[in-house]
Formats: sequence, structure tokens, C-alpha cells
Amino acid sequence: MNRGFTTITHPHGYMLTQDECKFGFVRISKNGSTSISHVPEFQLKKWSPIQGFQGGVYAALRDPVDRFLSSIPETLMRYRHPNGSGKVNKKNQDISISYDVYDFFNYVKIDKIDHFLLQYIELIESYGCFDAHHEPQVDFITNLNGALYHDIFLFDIAHSEHALKTIARVEGLNENIKVERANSGSNNLMRRYNPKTVLFKIWKAKKNDNDYSYNPMYRWSSINNIPFSHARVEFYKKIKELRLNQYICSRIEGLYEDDMSLFNQTVQSNKKPEDVYFLPMQDVP
Repeated sequence: MNRGFTTITHPHGYMLTQDECKFGFVRISKNGSTSISHVPEFQLKKWSPIQGFQGGVYAALRDPVDRFLSSIPETLMRYRHPNGSGKVNKKNQDISISYDVYDFFNYVKIDKIDHFLLQYIELIESYGCFDAHHEPQVDFITNLNGALYHDIFLFDIAHSEHALKTIARVEGLNENIKVERANSGSNNLMRRYNPKTVLFKIWKAKKNDNDYSYNPMYRWSSINNIPFSHARVEFYKKIKELRLNQYICSRIEGLYEDDMSLFNQTVQSNKKPEDVYFLPMQDVP
């Protein structure tokens, strides 16, 4: 995959810290970053540069294949016309994409999810990242030369509750914290807002251009007679089923070789799944 900061929805080289800058979390999209930022005990209120930071730096990693699959409905929900001029609610975090990617989404066949997914993978293989939700995880903790900004403590998001308690204890905080899953279930984007309203805002490209009926997820829900209010959840269920397809998984792993190496290194180095793995600056996969 092409190396470089091609997305703007999440700042690179920065992390969330307290006002006192005691410690910080690198916000990697689709890795529970919203949930972590809302833990009251951590008081994560401001963005601070990672490089040169004097406290502890933490980041959650996620299985790269699972993360990629979960990013697809997010991208399909948020992308908009390249010439979009309508104001969009910041909570929607719309994704401005190029004409060729926009055309791909509008005209790609969507009736068979596996065929769509392979074409989507091929798009990223040839084009590179266009959304932070599928940008490699290593891009959030390294600079353009591939070097870590800072020594960093990593943990598997699958065991985040235990890992975050460990971090709270290390940082001298009350470890009896509770992590709420901010972007799952009834709290996700599709349930917080009327889906058609969200798409209308995001797709409002210019005067007389408010048609979101080309959106792949909208087309898929129509083909399968699924109410659009349930489209994102049901679409993701179908996408997740492809986790068992070895060929598709190998193609995704090929997109994220560095992420696979770092994730496996983190998991294998921990004596317990909830352990926090220390990665020094000179030791990058």
C-alpha cells in the first residue's frame, strides 16, 4: 500500500492528552478511540504533539482484517461528491474523495458482497488510502520515514477494558474504570441520525445534486428489501461473514503487511492478552 498521510479526518503526529499532558492516547480510527477518549478518569481533552512528549504514550491496535472489514460501511456512509459545497455536520465527518473513487462507488455492482469486496480491495491496492478508517494503523504512530514518533505502549483492543485498567494503575489513577462502546449498537452513526438525512447532508454536492440513490449501501438495501435504517448493521453482518474466506483475508493481509507484523508482535509478546506491550522507537516492524 502507498505510504503517506492521505486522510484528514484524524490528525497525524498528534494524540489526545490531559491539560497537564501526563500521558496520551494516539487516536487510531476504528480502534475504539472514541470510547477511550470518553473514559472520565483519563481526562483526554486536548491534542498534543506525540514527538518529544514527556509522558507515556499509548495506542490500541486491532486485528487488521477485522478493522478493514468494519471500516467499509463507515466509508460508504460518509463519502461525498468531490465538488461538495454544502455544509455538513462535523459529527458526520464526511469524506471528500476524488472523481474516480466517487465513480467507482456509484457504479460498482453491489448485488454480490464478495465480488464488491474484491473490487474494493483492488481499488485500494491501486489507489491507496482515501479514508482514515482504513488507513494503516502504523501510519498513526510513525512519520513519513516509517520511524516511531515516540516510545509507545500498545495493546489489543479486543482486551481493552483490562488493558485500560492496567494503564490507569500505572498512571496513578483509579483502575475501576468502565469503558462504554461509543460507536456500537444503538449509538452508532446510522442509529443516531436518520440515514437518509445523513446521506442527504453528505451528498449535497452542489445545487440540484442531492441524489444519494447511487450509494452502494443504499442500492444494496433496496436490492435485498432491507429498510435503509438497518442497512449499515445488516451490510456489516454480510461483510463479516467473509472473514472466513481465506482468499479475501489473504488479500486484505497483503494490504496491511506492516500492521499484521506489528499486531502479531504485540499479541505474541504479551504473557496475557490484556497486557500492554512496550515498543521502543528503534524497534519498528
